[in-house]
Amino acid sequence: MHEAKILRAIASGLIPPGGALKSGADEIDIAGGVDNYVSKFNLTNRAAIRTMLWLFEILPFFFTFRPLTLLSQSALEKVVESFEKSRFFLVRGPLLLLKLLCTMMFYNDEKIKKAIGYDNECFKEKV
Repeated sequence: MHEAKILRAIASGLIPPGGALKSGADEIDIAGGVDNYVSKFNLTNRAAIRTMLWLFEILPFFFTFRPLTLLSQSALEKVVESFEKSRFFLVRGPLLLLKLLCTMMFYNDEKIKKAIGYDNECFKEKV
């Protein structure tokens, strides 16, 4: 599905490789996790998220003459950053939701949990 490719591109722009954790969004199945999470939403909300993804796919075309999924990593990071700094809430708001979903899936990955020192012990102990 092309929406998964769009989501992977957005996630890669939001969480690029080489940061403090050395891992980026490309190394984790963020699209699969988000798809699984969003599949529990009602039809209207799922359609809204699909519309947001397509909005972000075509929006860069007006500036770079290329859709989001065909941009290089450096161009992708710049475009996503420009979305975050946009003066239009209709661009910033949907990106904030997608950013929330992407970071939720990123930090839920076992490899990332281990890298940040999270071991789930607080859930294993009985209070």
